[in-house]
Amino acid sequence: MSVKSPVSDEVFEKFLNKTTAKKLEKSFGLKGVKFEKSNISTAESVENVVKSAVFFFRSEFSPDKASKTYEEQEVDQNKLSKIKFYDFPKNVNQLDWKGKETVPMYNSIEEINCKNCGGMGYNSCKKCGGSGLVQCGKCDGSGQVQCKKCKGSGKMSFNIEVLVESKKDKKLLTYNCGECFGSGQVLCQSCKGIGKGLCNKCKQDFGKLFCKDCKGTGKNYKYKIESVPFKVPKEQFIPHLFFKSEFEKKIGEEISEIITTVDGIYIKSLKDMDDDFVKAQLGYFDGDIKDRMNNAKKLFQSLQKSKGPESPKFPIYLFPVLKLVVKPESGKSFNVYSIGTERGYAVFAPSF
Repeated sequence: MSVKSPVSDEVFEKFLNKTTAKKLEKSFGLKGVKFEKSNISTAESVENVVKSAVFFFRSEFSPDKASKTYEEQEVDQNKLSKIKFYDFPKNVNQLDWKGKETVPMYNSIEEINCKNCGGMGYNSCKKCGGSGLVQCGKCDGSGQVQCKKCKGSGKMSFNIEVLVESKKDKKLLTYNCGECFGSGQVLCQSCKGIGKGLCNKCKQDFGKLFCKDCKGTGKNYKYKIESVPFKVPKEQFIPHLFFKSEFEKKIGEEISEIITTVDGIYIKSLKDMDDDFVKAQLGYFDGDIKDRMNNAKKLFQSLQKSKGPESPKFPIYLFPVLKLVVKPESGKSFNVYSIGTERGYAVFAPSF
């Protein structure tokens, strides 16, 4: 059996009783007529009545879990430029915060030497020991190669004809090779005689290898992902109301204070946060109610999984809502809301 909402006439009367005559006169007063609360007619003032519902739960705040926690990250300049950082000049209200509980903090950014290259931007080439030069492969580091003309002997020779007692004879004469001056070795053209050549691993930077970790800058950055500095609430319990966003905070705090006098449906398991259960309890259901139910369920689950200082507590309250669209004869239209069942409800007019 579904719960019953209060009678709209009684809701409007309760609104009139809790509102001062001076404030009511601004909207309901008529020029030249003495104002009396009793002159305000429900039938003439309430233009329409709409049924809806809200969800409400409270979470317990544990200060001992609110201590600052952080983890340190190290990145290069390129990655740092893509991170969204936060700066908090003062503590923030946890009810207003929609982001994560831990975020990258701007004031924690610190420039550090790259661990891979020690701040140099490069590492010495192991192949050449950082000199940029290696032993020439043509001359094995000597700076010289065998003379091709004399084949390394350093000598050249030729024959001459000699007549000895009318007999022809040939005599071999030798001389120093003119290419190598008799040494048998000539300058190595590959290394120009120095015995070394450019290292093929680092030849572009002559002994230096580009550090990929810091992109050659020699510097990286470290920063901290820290807990958002939330204000410590004065009360132990934090209210969460799922209604119209502009009213959630104010009405949620008021309901939390008078929760024992507002009657509703107790939901003690997230399994009951579904369309069929809610519709059966209320006797009606629509898209707004579904969105509020899903938002309440999502936040409750998120707080359950979180390691932060806020722990959600059952029950989740499902409150029927009546929206009275009020059109005073002389003032602007506004809405009056009742939250709760006929057995206990509260009245709010947040835009009045």
